[in-house]
Amino acid sequence: LKAGWNLISLDRAPVDASVGAVMADLAPGNLLYVTGFDAGATFYDPSGLAFLNTMGALEDGYGYWVKVLVDDTLRVMGTNIDPLYKIDLMPGWNLSGYMNTQSETPINYLEDLIISNNLEYCTGFNQGTQLFNPNGLPFLNTLTSMQRPFGYWIKVTNAVSTGQYRL
Repeated sequence: LKAGWNLISLDRAPVDASVGAVMADLAPGNLLYVTGFDAGATFYDPSGLAFLNTMGALEDGYGYWVKVLVDDTLRVMGTNIDPLYKIDLMPGWNLSGYMNTQSETPINYLEDLIISNNLEYCTGFNQGTQLFNPNGLPFLNTLTSMQRPFGYWIKVTNAVSTGQYRL
C-alpha cells in the first residue's frame, strides 16, 4: 500500500474477515480508513467510535479503498479465492475486486459485458485515476490492464449475476 488512498482487492478469503483483523498486520496507527461499496457505501475508522463503523468484514471479490499514513505491506492469511470468481453486478456502479492471477485488458476481461452493451465504464486507481470507456475513443482509455491486487469500479446498465458472463 502507498501512503494515501489505495483501491485494492484481496486474493484470499481471510481466516478472520473482520476489518480490524485483516488490517492488523499493518504498522500500528498506520491505517486511517477503509471504505467499501455493496449496494451502498460502508466505512471503517479504527480510531473512531465503533458504533459509527458500518463495515464489519471484508467480502470475497469486492474492492476496497484503504487509506494509510505511510507505505506499508498488507499480508492476508487465508485460503486462495478462485481466480475466476466475480461478484454479481447491480445496475450502476459496483466496486469489484480482480481475482485473476494474470493481468488482462479490460476489453478481454469485460468482453461479455461489452458485447451485450451492458458495460458503461470501468475505472481503476493506481497512484492516479484510470478509465476504460468501451464506447469512447480507444486512445483516451487510460485503463489498459486489469490486475491483482487492485480493485475496480464497474458501471453497468443492467444487473448481472456471475453466471451470466465469462471471466
